[in-house]
Amino acid sequence: MISLLVWRNCRVLILLASANKESRCMLWTPISPAPDSCNDDFLRIRRTLNILCSPIRPIDSLRIKTVYLLGKGWTTSKVAEALLIDRETVRNHFKRYRKGGIEALRQNEAGGSQALLNEEEQQRALDRHLKEHLYLTAKEIARYVKQTWGVSYSESGITQLLKRMGYVYKKPKLVPGKTNAEKQREFIKLYHELKATKAPEDTIYFMDAVHPQHNPIAGYGWIKRGQDREIRSNTGRRRLNINGVIDCVKQHAIVRYDDTINAQSTIALFQQIEAQHPHAGKIDIDL
Repeated sequence: MISLLVWRNCRVLILLASANKESRCMLWTPISPAPDSCNDDFLRIRRTLNILCSPIRPIDSLRIKTVYLLGKGWTTSKVAEALLIDRETVRNHFKRYRKGGIEALRQNEAGGSQALLNEEEQQRALDRHLKEHLYLTAKEIARYVKQTWGVSYSESGITQLLKRMGYVYKKPKLVPGKTNAEKQREFIKLYHELKATKAPEDTIYFMDAVHPQHNPIAGYGWIKRGQDREIRSNTGRRRLNINGVIDCVKQHAIVRYDDTINAQSTIALFQQIEAQHPHAGKIDIDL
């Protein structure tokens, strides 16, 4: 019987058990000679491991050894323990082998320090394309690169390339849908002139109304698989109606709550503002 314990550097601890139950251990490397007492199984394993370990990078050797040991009947847990990797990595190496064989195991899909898009013009073209088109996932960008230049990237590989090109994954900046930059600049100029010329007892308010709906919004949390956590929602569609103004200089707000926001409730708010400033000669309200 022969048992193997494989390390990252291709060394193999071989346990030889003879018929009389005597056993011994030896440390084998791809260049070490065969032991004096060995059988055909050992020689076959030795030749196979020499082929697998010698001519390739350590990471490729690790992947191939993972698949080889699984093929010998080792369990995922035993392979992970022997090669000092986690079980998910063992499964990923096996999936890669089933998808593309030895070549898939030797393919560098992580991106590394060298980009697959070696042509500077190709990267500039990708940069121009990404400035004009927004992609929600790295996989979509990898698909575009594959279709355009015939270069394959994994999700992690294209992510590393995007980082090298100066891209980050973030939300777009939300701006008002009906903006006019020229009118905004005119308003800012008018506002500063108004502040500079108003009397000390006068004030400038900004006015708006909001209609929040009082109801919980479900987020994310750690919940046992197969179980649910319930949050009771409010019945009906009743919402709050808040109308108010704010003085941006003094950070002073006047707020009122009404059943509906209409002409009557707005007049009531104006009367409330006047009551707050009995000596003001002029009150400016910007909507």
